[in-house]
Amino acid sequence: MLKKILTLAIAAAATVAAAYGETPTFDQLEVKADRFIHYKEWSSAQAMLQLMVAEKPADASVTGKAIAVAGLRNDSTEQLRLFRNAVSNRQQFEKVFSAVESESFALARCDVYEDFLLMIARSEPWLRRSIDGYLLKYYTYRSNGQGMVEYADRMLAGMPDNVTFLHDKASGYMLQGDFAAAMDVYRHLVEVAPDNVDALLALGFYAKSQGDNAAALPYFERAYSIMPTPYIRAEIENLKLKI
Repeated sequence: MLKKILTLAIAAAATVAAAYGETPTFDQLEVKADRFIHYKEWSSAQAMLQLMVAEKPADASVTGKAIAVAGLRNDSTEQLRLFRNAVSNRQQFEKVFSAVESESFALARCDVYEDFLLMIARSEPWLRRSIDGYLLKYYTYRSNGQGMVEYADRMLAGMPDNVTFLHDKASGYMLQGDFAAAMDVYRHLVEVAPDNVDALLALGFYAKSQGDNAAALPYFERAYSIMPTPYIRAEIENLKLKI
């Protein structure tokens, strides 16, 4: 694999040097790389980016773009090499992940970012927990209910009372249409954080939707005591008329 990478890099350097009549600068490499990306010439783009990474091995944005393009070519071996090279050059892996995410989204290939995270999680166990957090954020952004529940559970395994993760899990169940399971999570959330208005309102509206106005009323009243808005007050008044 290393021989293949070196061959591509040398060939790319020779091509660019011939075009410019001299050793290409980083800016010239970047122009070529962006042009190849624009025309979806992924192999050539990858070769340019390898040269750019060699020029700026501590630049997370360059590494992220190179990883994204390698992902478009399903070249996970190159992605792993680039990531480990980034770590050895003391790049912050958070910045690398962010750069890969940005480039993947810009290329309209969100799956490249997801697949990269999953691959790194398998290859670098020491990053497993951090990557679980990134995947939870990704699945939440994509409104992937199943992924949200799965990765919220992974995060909750280490922090069972974390409010954010509990919200994500409940939302994941809601997206899947499993409202009963979502309410179980919200009930636990209210035990952990009694003043959590979002959870109280979710429980109140669910009870109301089930026709149980008497059960719904206390949730709205608790929510109103924390956040007294005209909307919540109107809900309370309407419920009292129906009980």
